[in-house]
Amino acid sequence: MSEAEVNALQAAAVGVPVGLLTGDDVICDVAEKAFPGVRTVAVKIAHGHTAADSLSPAEARRLIREAAAETVRGAGELAPLQLPETLELEIDMPSTPAAEMGAQIPGVRRIADKTLAATFATPREVLGCVTLCYHFAAEAMISRMALFSRR
Repeated sequence: MSEAEVNALQAAAVGVPVGLLTGDDVICDVAEKAFPGVRTVAVKIAHGHTAADSLSPAEARRLIREAAAETVRGAGELAPLQLPETLELEIDMPSTPAAEMGAQIPGVRRIADKTLAATFATPREVLGCVTLCYHFAAEAMISRMALFSRR
């Protein structure tokens, strides 16, 4: 799942639909398939994780402003996503030490060298676990860099 889809589940948990998403062309395509009735504004064309062709800020603001006004006018037709009974998380960590740290989170199990899995009842629990895993990944990278700098 994309970050947008996880956030949409969290919004659905409190009764809020997704009406507008802005970003690159890739996430806009994801949103159009995942969120019924969503409007999207692609403000850049992605060329991988580190490069994009972007609209000018003025043009991006204009398009977003227009789409936001249309979204507000049609807000009554939007509905939150349906939440599944349970949410299955599987996350690949960048290193074995990061996976070892992540496996210490209650309810999280290590299913491969760098892969963690868990089952959650709410999107908030998923976001909390993902946030902790990001922190563990960063800590593992910092520890690794410190180890190499001492050599």
